[in-house]
Amino acid sequence: MAYSCNIKFTNPNDVCRPGERLMGEVELVLDKPRKYKGIYVVITGYSETEWREREKTEVGGEVKKKREHYKGRLEYFNEIFYLLAQTDGIPVELITGQHKFNFAYTLPGVLPPSWTGEFGHVTYRVKAVLDRPWRPDETHKKNFIVMTNYTIGAQFLYPTKLQEVEQLWCLPFHTMPFTVEAELPKTGFSLTEGVPVIVRIQNESNSTIHEIKFQLRQIITFYSVSPRRQKKESINKMVDIRCKVMDSRKIGLFQRTLALPQLPVTFDTATDLLGISYEVRIEVKVGGLNKNPVVRIPIYIGNISTEPIAPAASPTAIYPTLGHHQSFSSGSGVLDTSLWNISHQMDISAISDASNPSASMTSEASGVNPSAPPPSYDDAMSTSVSFSEKQQQPSEITQKS
Repeated sequence: MAYSCNIKFTNPNDVCRPGERLMGEVELVLDKPRKYKGIYVVITGYSETEWREREKTEVGGEVKKKREHYKGRLEYFNEIFYLLAQTDGIPVELITGQHKFNFAYTLPGVLPPSWTGEFGHVTYRVKAVLDRPWRPDETHKKNFIVMTNYTIGAQFLYPTKLQEVEQLWCLPFHTMPFTVEAELPKTGFSLTEGVPVIVRIQNESNSTIHEIKFQLRQIITFYSVSPRRQKKESINKMVDIRCKVMDSRKIGLFQRTLALPQLPVTFDTATDLLGISYEVRIEVKVGGLNKNPVVRIPIYIGNISTEPIAPAASPTAIYPTLGHHQSFSSGSGVLDTSLWNISHQMDISAISDASNPSASMTSEASGVNPSAPPPSYDDAMSTSVSFSEKQQQPSEITQKS
């Protein structure tokens, strides 16, 4: 019989959610009798951030560069539970064989998800400490995973429309408007849904449109504590669909469904060291030296969604402005539901001449599986989905890990 000490969790897949009870045991196998002053577990949850930046500072009227070191640590809980303790100062002797010690702890109701990124991490851990007389303490560690709940409220179930207008250079030496309008049926999505996006393009310039990029981007925000509170962002492309499109002076309608991979849910608090957010980014690549028009729409991803509440049609409904050069259109709070019913079942691309705005549609499966199980954290760390598509050809889907 070999000596061993193992920490085991009874929670499925070692996953626990905020407010739930973490349960487990310390299994100790002894090859001979041993004495212990105490056996206890330390259950901790904490986040750490760290990065360096080169900054300019002015010293005595002279500008110098220095490398600033930003870091932070925030502890969510740190609890100690004794499983075995000596009595009257006398160590307890355990006989040869197997010994099991159970432990349980109810997690706080608000916690960030487990995460490991470029500039920080969120870690939840159980450490078993074996305190033996006249010997160094023996420690054994095992991490568990926390998956955060995020409820998609009714305020995220309204349709959203956002447009970008650029003035592209044309010959002879004047500019013409180029309009990109992106539309979502709502901004809150559960993990088993896809994100349908409708893009309308009106190109009044003579610049050629090469392709449209449909992207779902994950934005991880890290914060420091010392020497001061500073923000650092890391952006990951979770879904990237590229569509070869039309020539110049065209009006186009394009729809793509962004299938959600395994992802941690949206999380952001003002006092935490880590925030997770998402956005749909539409970029249209145009010819020449013109700036590519880009539309960004923030979305919220959760694992619990409320029942949709039909918004009342109001001609004065106004959406907030997001970012420079981007503004929501005002108008009715209800979109044309027939278009969204079509887009839920098929992928449509429509192109037409400015002189003849009639559009033709082609359909293909969206690839969203509404019965897919909730994601695990490990899957969420490495999943990335990419699509590549040429005009009038079936889309090819590749999975990157």
